[in-house]
Amino acid sequence: MSDPLAQFEALLTLMGSMDERPRVTPPLTRLAAPLHFAPNARGPTHRPQAQRIHMLARNPDGLDDLCPRNSLDNTTRFVRSNVRKAVAEQHWEAENFAGARAAYIVAASEMVGKKLPLSGHLRSDVYAGLGYGWDASDLLGCFNGIVECSRQLKEYDTAILWIEEADTLDKNLQHAQNAQRSKFEWSAPEITSPDYYFERLTALCLSSAVFLAVGNTGAAVHRRWLADEIFAEVPAHLKTPDIQSLYPFLGIDILALRHPDPNIAPALAVKQPSLQICGSWKKLSIGKSPGLVPRLRCAVTALNGQLYLLGGEKSTNGPYFFDFWTLDLARRDGWRKLPDFPIPEDITNDLVGYQLAPHRDGRLFVFTGLPAIAVFDPGRSKWSVLPTTFVPDAQTPEWPYTGGKILEAAVHCIGIRMYVFGGVHQPSIVGTDLLMELYFPTLTWRRLSGRAVPVPHADAEGPGPRGQCHSWVARDATRIYYMFGGADRQAAMLHKQAHGAFYSHGYGDLWSWDIRAEAWTQERVRGNAPSPRSEMACTYSPALDKVIVFGGYSPTVPTWFDDIKDTYTYTYYADTFVGDMRAPGTPIAWKQVLSPGFPTYRAEAALVTDPATGKIYLFGGYKNTTYVRSKKAEPSESARAFVDLWQLRLDVPGGCFEGVDLAEEARSTRAGPWQRCFTCGITGPGKRCGGACNGHVFFCDADCLKEGWKEHKEMHGCRKA
Repeated sequence: MSDPLAQFEALLTLMGSMDERPRVTPPLTRLAAPLHFAPNARGPTHRPQAQRIHMLARNPDGLDDLCPRNSLDNTTRFVRSNVRKAVAEQHWEAENFAGARAAYIVAASEMVGKKLPLSGHLRSDVYAGLGYGWDASDLLGCFNGIVECSRQLKEYDTAILWIEEADTLDKNLQHAQNAQRSKFEWSAPEITSPDYYFERLTALCLSSAVFLAVGNTGAAVHRRWLADEIFAEVPAHLKTPDIQSLYPFLGIDILALRHPDPNIAPALAVKQPSLQICGSWKKLSIGKSPGLVPRLRCAVTALNGQLYLLGGEKSTNGPYFFDFWTLDLARRDGWRKLPDFPIPEDITNDLVGYQLAPHRDGRLFVFTGLPAIAVFDPGRSKWSVLPTTFVPDAQTPEWPYTGGKILEAAVHCIGIRMYVFGGVHQPSIVGTDLLMELYFPTLTWRRLSGRAVPVPHADAEGPGPRGQCHSWVARDATRIYYMFGGADRQAAMLHKQAHGAFYSHGYGDLWSWDIRAEAWTQERVRGNAPSPRSEMACTYSPALDKVIVFGGYSPTVPTWFDDIKDTYTYTYYADTFVGDMRAPGTPIAWKQVLSPGFPTYRAEAALVTDPATGKIYLFGGYKNTTYVRSKKAEPSESARAFVDLWQLRLDVPGGCFEGVDLAEEARSTRAGPWQRCFTCGITGPGKRCGGACNGHVFFCDADCLKEGWKEHKEMHGCRKA
């Protein structure tokens, strides 16, 4: 099947198939089962009060007399909820999906005695108090009913709203249990209810199908893989036939998808404006820059029309750089060398994994973990070093960064303060949850929360230890948001440190730090959001009041490569998402950016917003040479650095989208590491046009070149070289 849209629709059909015929087992995993949603799958006699519920479901008008609405005891709420659920199932059987959904919503609200969905932040005493029992199982079953009815109605925005509510319920249950046991997020919950396992697995399968339907392949695969992991963890005595029935085999494996998938992305269109937005990635040319070597893990930022680059390494084993460069974003006539970093190499060691933090006064700050802060003044083109002191407290009696080095921390300058959160250092390779504040007027540090080395018992009221956390500051500068990141438990195990494990942990959470109240809040992740990952690129645009996310890496979600019939235990991304900032207390609404082409799958790229123009740029990063084949890579080279520059344009007011011809761009753009044929549109390894257009388009073969040459010549003014 060569048509990308037809392939996509075939995959959706298989994901939602009710066909029970035997299928060929892929040589990979148990994943990618067809979706089976069956209301009341466990049977009407599995619950207490079953006969009473059955009677009232046949005559729901008598419900208020027998079970008064104003009574809040558990039995009354349980009966009222399950009567409404039985009514919903009657509507479902009659294929009245709108009626069924409305009844499921009432049933869910009756269960908790609150109008649902809940609003506000993620933490909820309403959900946390349920426990992994009948209440939570039946409530999650109602959510699944709402999601599936919405999916049948193709109202995916409503489906995703209730997918989020199911996630909120599950996260609150896990948090309540972890808080009681003082466990970290990566600890598996202790669930003894097969019903909850069944509903949770169903929820993940349903949500995977919904995200796949809107083109968010990253979220779709992550949820299917999470379902697979949970299924493997279900104790044998709890693995009921209902649970087993969720995992028959499919002949198409969802793990073969890429994110975005080059065979799907060009066929997608904005059909759900609340979940999707149109965008365009354009690769920009840069003049020759003698002396600038491609590098990984360098510090990059934009300020006053200039892009700055500091340090980095040529590959994962060096050599390391201490040089400093700038690029004029308007002219892009080549990188210009600036004075080298001022702190000697024998003190900082290699200059990788740091951040250039711009200040509103026009200076750039670099924090490496030393009490001394390096500062660059662009006006004078000069570095200086600010000595600082630390104010100890009972939990941190001395300077917390042993050895004076902290990598992959999130650093922000806000007014007269600098904030540093997370990161990894030698005593805690798994990461830290330490939040520090530097007060510029006195040049003194103080600890705000967390510890440099996590203790065995988790702090349930703040984010867990991590590196590569992605962050931004709200427009009113009252909150800092921290999203995702990872805990390198595998490296901790190799170094025989605490919290080590065979697999690393990728966070999928979002936190905010209230600067005035000095308190953490766990936020909801609402809408068509990116899947959990680390090493992604992230920037906040004050002009648009939006946060933008691109690419990254997952150490836990595998990828199937059909050409070599093998699986890699990780995934690289090239998808783009936009989060619409709202008032404090209102969840950020995420949308996926649909674009005909996109930069190659990569991690540790820099996504920056130029305050002078509001334009959004992506620079550098690296690609894994196994995940994305590279003819130029040496056999021993597992990562290859980029020094390319891209601009993102969004179809929103002020998003620099005016004048973009998407139809033309779709035919002349790269789709990640592949190209689209200008004539037939197929995605593959095509050949660049050798005419005067300087390779503006690609053709898959000589026949397409012959057929499309005239149109290309007229459209782009090309002629034979």
